[in-house]
Amino acid sequence: MPFSSDNQAGLILKAAGLKRTTVRIGVLRLLSTTDKPMAAAQITRALGTATDHVTVYRTLSTLTARNMLHRIRGDDRVWRYALTRKTDPAQSKHTQSTHAHFVCQLCGSVECLRDLPLSTRVLDHFTPRKSYRINYSEVVVHGLCPQCNTDRHSTGIRIDHHNG
Repeated sequence: MPFSSDNQAGLILKAAGLKRTTVRIGVLRLLSTTDKPMAAAQITRALGTATDHVTVYRTLSTLTARNMLHRIRGDDRVWRYALTRKTDPAQSKHTQSTHAHFVCQLCGSVECLRDLPLSTRVLDHFTPRKSYRINYSEVVVHGLCPQCNTDRHSTGIRIDHHNG
C-alpha cells in the first residue's frame, strides 16, 4: 500500500531511529508504490536529477541494514530493492523478507512473490552445519513472467530449461 504522505514515511524512519531526510522519505514513498523491486539507478532517476546517486546508494544500504528494505539480485547481477512489508507503519519492528522472488528468463524482470510466503521454521532447516552462520536466505524462482509467457506462445520462442 503506497504511503499517503511524507509524514507516514517519516513515522517509519522515526520508529527505526533514523533521521528523516528527503532521500530516505523519497525512497520509501517510491518503493511503497510498486510491487516490483527497483535498481538503484531506477530509483535515482525516479527521484529526479537533483538527487545524488551516492546518497541514494547510502540510503539503500542503511534502509536494508535496518530491514526496512530487502534486496534481490537479478540475472544481470544488479541488486534491486523492495519495501519490507509490515502491517503498522508506526511499529518499529521490521522483519526480514520471507517470500520468494521471481526472475524472468527473457526480459529479466524481478518480482516479489508475496503470495508465496516462506515460513521461518522452514528456512531454519537450511542451516548446513553448526559452524555456519546464515545472515539471510533467498528463494529465487526462474521462468517466464506473464507478459513474456504470452509473447512466447504467440511468437513461438523456445526457452531451454536450466537444471542448475
